[in-house]
Amino acid sequence: NSGVELGAQYQLIQTKDVKWYVGATLSTNQSKVLELGNQDKLILEMGDGSAVISEKGQALYSFYGYQTDGVFAADDDAITANLKDAAGKSFAAGDVIFIDQNNDNIIDDRDRVNLGNANPKLFGSFNTTFQYKNFELSAIFGYNSGNLMYNAVRRNMESMSGFTNQLVSVRNRWMSQGQDTKMPRAVYGDPMGNARFSDRWIEDASYLKLKELTISYKFKYLNGTTVYLSGENLLTITNYLGLDPENMYSYDASLRGFDYAKVPLPRSFKLGFNIKL
Repeated sequence: NSGVELGAQYQLIQTKDVKWYVGATLSTNQSKVLELGNQDKLILEMGDGSAVISEKGQALYSFYGYQTDGVFAADDDAITANLKDAAGKSFAAGDVIFIDQNNDNIIDDRDRVNLGNANPKLFGSFNTTFQYKNFELSAIFGYNSGNLMYNAVRRNMESMSGFTNQLVSVRNRWMSQGQDTKMPRAVYGDPMGNARFSDRWIEDASYLKLKELTISYKFKYLNGTTVYLSGENLLTITNYLGLDPENMYSYDASLRGFDYAKVPLPRSFKLGFNIKL
């Protein structure tokens, strides 16, 4: 592991009645596997078919699955590609286009590749505190950038392989020849493995969060007794489609970046007093 951590705080305004401070931290941490004994890679398979790989020269516990390139719009496209699954059955219109990494026209385990990892490229926080006489307003933000997450919830609810409830996004599924869509056809049991573990389910989970916002008032004549109102986890800005991009399913490091519908961090409010006698 190697990285850098930086922190700074600056006083923008300093007068008798008005004070304003800002601060920020920025951190990076990159991991790389150096040795795995007498092997070049180690693959851990999960119960739902997902997998992570640790290989020399790459980050520990990277997602390991198939790359995709959309959906076959018509039978002619599928015939031209001439791809078959491990059982020898041909992919057809409406099926996901999986990348044939070894050019043998068969989509099987040998076509799985490193899909990236859950480690952010940058992470940290920034804060600001503004004071006017006895009033104070403070805010703390947190951010992650460049980290990936496996959205297992979306995979389950866009698989279209059974009779369970699905997301409204499946209304865009392939249904007719020539249709241009990224959502494959609905087939009971998913015989072609369109919902197999692939980059379809790996999402950018970068985020900016308003972690805490507090407003307080200090009473001048009560020994500095303070009343405050505080809110936590008030705002999240992200492109991640799951419930919460700040998600840690397990303390097991190999499951970092796996979203199996763990309860997200709640939005909460507190009213409090700091009484000085």
